[in-house]
Amino acid sequence: MLKIQHFTVEHRIEPLGLDEERPAFSYRLESDRRNVVQKKMRLVVRQGENTVWDTGMTESGETLYHIYAGAPLAPCTRYDVKVHAEDNHGDTASAETCFETGLMPRISPVKAQFVTHGFEEENLCPVLCKRFSCGKKVRGARLYASALGMYDLMLNGERVGDLYFTPYWTSYRYALEYQTYDVTALLREHNELEMTLADGWYKGELTWLRKKNLYGDRLAGWLELHVCYEDGTTEKIVTDETWQSRQSSIISSLYDGECQNFCAEKGETRPARVYAHDTGILVSQLNEPVRRREILKVKEILKSPQGETILDFGQNLTGRVEFRARGKKGQKVVLRFAEVLDRYGNLYTDNLRTAKATDTFILSGKEQTYAPRFTFHGFRYCEVQGADGLTLEDFRAVAMYSDMARSGRLETSDEDMNKLYENQFWSNRGNFLDLPTDCPQRDERLGWTADAMIYCRTACTNFNAYLFFRKWLKDVAHEQSTEYGVPHIVPNPLEQTDSAAAAWSDAAAVIPWVLYRVYGDRRILEEQFGSMRGWVDYVAAHADRDGLWKSNFQFGDWLALDMDEFSDRTGSTDKYFLANAFYLNSARIVCDAAHVLGRADDEKKYRALYENLLSAMQREYITATGRMVSETQTAYVIALCFDIVPENFRQAFVERLSADIKRRGHFMTGFLGTPFICFALTDNGRQSLTDLILRRDKYPSWLYPIRHGATTMWERWNSRLENGDFNPGDMNSFNHCAYGSVAEWLYRRLAGIEEIEPGYRKIRICPVYSAGYYDYSRGTVTASDEVSPVYMEGIDRVKGTYESVYGEISAETDYKEGVLRVKIPPNTTALVVTPDGKEHEVGSGSYVFTFGSLR
Repeated sequence: MLKIQHFTVEHRIEPLGLDEERPAFSYRLESDRRNVVQKKMRLVVRQGENTVWDTGMTESGETLYHIYAGAPLAPCTRYDVKVHAEDNHGDTASAETCFETGLMPRISPVKAQFVTHGFEEENLCPVLCKRFSCGKKVRGARLYASALGMYDLMLNGERVGDLYFTPYWTSYRYALEYQTYDVTALLREHNELEMTLADGWYKGELTWLRKKNLYGDRLAGWLELHVCYEDGTTEKIVTDETWQSRQSSIISSLYDGECQNFCAEKGETRPARVYAHDTGILVSQLNEPVRRREILKVKEILKSPQGETILDFGQNLTGRVEFRARGKKGQKVVLRFAEVLDRYGNLYTDNLRTAKATDTFILSGKEQTYAPRFTFHGFRYCEVQGADGLTLEDFRAVAMYSDMARSGRLETSDEDMNKLYENQFWSNRGNFLDLPTDCPQRDERLGWTADAMIYCRTACTNFNAYLFFRKWLKDVAHEQSTEYGVPHIVPNPLEQTDSAAAAWSDAAAVIPWVLYRVYGDRRILEEQFGSMRGWVDYVAAHADRDGLWKSNFQFGDWLALDMDEFSDRTGSTDKYFLANAFYLNSARIVCDAAHVLGRADDEKKYRALYENLLSAMQREYITATGRMVSETQTAYVIALCFDIVPENFRQAFVERLSADIKRRGHFMTGFLGTPFICFALTDNGRQSLTDLILRRDKYPSWLYPIRHGATTMWERWNSRLENGDFNPGDMNSFNHCAYGSVAEWLYRRLAGIEEIEPGYRKIRICPVYSAGYYDYSRGTVTASDEVSPVYMEGIDRVKGTYESVYGEISAETDYKEGVLRVKIPPNTTALVVTPDGKEHEVGSGSYVFTFGSLR
């Protein structure tokens, strides 16, 4: 039987407030047959009784990204969509969905104005208020809202929606998102609407420099409420000079936390004032909103040496602590947060730098839930002061992050690998709160471009991150300039104009290409091509006569272990070798993107640039005898993975890299080498060395943090030292995605799931056999002073699943049974390579392949 599932509009299920003028429709086929492909399809879009687009029954094998080509879409309008599909077996299926357009400000100017409060000071979060009546029966109501600052909404005493930290952080000078809410069920005959504002990213303190009022020095709200009555009439309530304002009892800071006084009386009411600000920058929210996700109970109640009560939630996360209590009126409860405890059992907060990470509540004496509204913390531990009479078991930690659908899962017979995978997944959660951040806890929490570039592919396997990155890439393009390139951080609160750097700025080219390869939507290349090309052109303009880039500040192989970090954090690898390697990679990507887009002249231009640059790099950085000028692990890894090494020298490069790892027993790589080192070894026949570095549990290694209690990925290989003390550096996050990029290797090599064609239209299933390895670090010294290494067994079983845009792909390999079980979704094909090297071309369906036990 044929079924249609996951019918989406612009990568979303039944979206509200869509501003796309030509949205794309996609769906997945499901069938109990094998070798299923679509042969025909029909899409029909209706507005009420009127058909606005009908493709007719069309010969088509494509289930993805059918671009709307009907009559112009109207703002604030519901459209119903139906698809009918027929496969190669003659089976048919239908499905329906709907979407609702937003305000579409580009084609229909908005009516509401920004309004601000009537007070001089903004120490307390202001509240904008409006009372209104609905004199007739309401059929439906939509509320569109945004703010200069953060906002949340209350309608008749009920919180509007389940979104947090709206309207999120964009490059506010160019774009400001608005959100759409269905408030039909909240409306009464007489209504009161409140919008509370907080500094947020708009005017709050940002970065370790605590820069304030970066985008403006005044909070303001913007709102339109559209009410449709049963008799067909409509009414709009908008922010204007008729609104009132008052001060709340909330003081809020992103870094320092929040104070709420529930005993305070409501302050005086003053007329709100219209605030002049361009409404032309308003855009409908592009990505998934931040929501409350996992809720964790207290795992253990601890006492510090000073007698403070500390709640251990058992997991480092990003979010907040909530508790429901009555307490005494005026009782003061203070919550302080930390990721770790020191070796004596105290909260360790030095790594927060200037961030106070403290929430304070003055209780009302009534039974209610207490939680901050405009801040979040990175923490595992919460110190509670003033909790007399409260039940500590009623405290909950709530993880909060962008509500992306989970895509990938990985499970092995090795608990260390499972924990490593789980830890990187929690770091993904914690650092994807609307934009890809470096860390969620200290006075930073910024969109560092290298962190995003390094981790993007892994994130896209963990989650459906297409919309998440699409939104952020628009800000990359906004912050980019011909004169200064792409900044280190996006959005750019440092306002640096000379901050272009290799790998960091290469995010502009790399991430759109990753999104295209993973999701198969070429529109991301169309949208970002100007930015991608612009970055490569910037570097070309700063290159020397040989075409090599040898200027600008470079981060190098950040935090690599082959250089004393206190003298130089950029590592020993030649920084300009790395700069040119990533320049070369971006030039190739732009060439490939031009080919996909049919831009023949650009393809020719950037192919020539790539070839000339490759030749120049080989002359500059590789000797005539086949040695790297920069003899580091990262240099060899990048040369191998970026195909810089001439083929006749490849084996020599592999041998030198292997010899260095064997000699040391571990890697020495930093931010740029680490994501590629497992690929460099595995793809060049050195899987035993991949096993060695991947499963080592002494410093430095991926498992060292796990042995020391980590539940997320660390910023440094030794954020915590063997003796329980902490790395003395001023950057010491215990929740950092970058080194979690190893999960890309776990998915693509260990589980063996990889795309051959964009979107996984054609799939390669080729699990890498983990046969085991000799661990010299565990060895014993023989009588002849030689080390007798300990043999470490390989991994017996690996199962990976990935929810692609076509459907679920799975590969489960059992090396003891000698069995590979595979599932391939309809409308795709796969090349399955079993561990004995045999290749099998298959269509959709479930298959079992045997290859003989390898254990």
